[in-house]
Amino acid sequence: MSASQIKVASHRFCSLEQDSVDMTLEDQEDACGDASLEKHNFSRGQREIIQVMNVKRKRDFLCLEKVNGEMVNILEGIELHTDIFSAAEQQMIVENVCELQEKARKGEIKRAFTPKGKGRSAIQFGCCFNYRTSKDGIPAGILRHETVDPLPSLFKVIIRRLVKWHVLPPTCVPDCCVVNIYDEGDCIPPHVDNHDFLRPFCTVSFLSECSILFGSNLKLEENGDYSGGSYLLPLPISACAKREWSKCS
Repeated sequence: MSASQIKVASHRFCSLEQDSVDMTLEDQEDACGDASLEKHNFSRGQREIIQVMNVKRKRDFLCLEKVNGEMVNILEGIELHTDIFSAAEQQMIVENVCELQEKARKGEIKRAFTPKGKGRSAIQFGCCFNYRTSKDGIPAGILRHETVDPLPSLFKVIIRRLVKWHVLPPTCVPDCCVVNIYDEGDCIPPHVDNHDFLRPFCTVSFLSECSILFGSNLKLEENGDYSGGSYLLPLPISACAKREWSKCS
């Protein structure tokens, strides 16, 4: 399986009609009335071409670190793609995630977590997996005999765009994802993504800029923050970070 993450913070935007979830992102943008290119009388196809041309891509990340006695580029395979979603599309996506968060609070979603301390709320779609070995001794990774909610329709639309706009390869289309919802001060602990999942991973960030810290010497401080690391990658709003693989993160 391949996986993606959608990261958001707790916030609310204008309401989204439930029946618009099955629309394409372009349909939703038109419905919101905030399509900046529409005033120029461009067709939908022309607007999409302009959007794709405006996407910024960076693939030449380099940070050398000694790992197991060998100097390696710990950022090998990292790509950053920005300006994938318009402001109107971001509104639609975040509102949909907020609705999913509310369903999770009501117990209407099968796989949702709210950890204690400086963590984040998480909702799994497409497949069920453990982040770490459970109290019952079940190892981290995909739980193949557990049921979980399927990918929401809007997430499938997002994935199709990421493939069509050459963020993700057509040979490895994600069929599952985890939604991480961060409040101010929340973070995800240092980890290496489980190898039950095929690469690449794709992280999409909304609402506020955040950073991903890479390195093999990350340490947990008494106040719950993490120190160390060799490279801090800022993730702008609506940016997509693709990771083929990384030695440390």
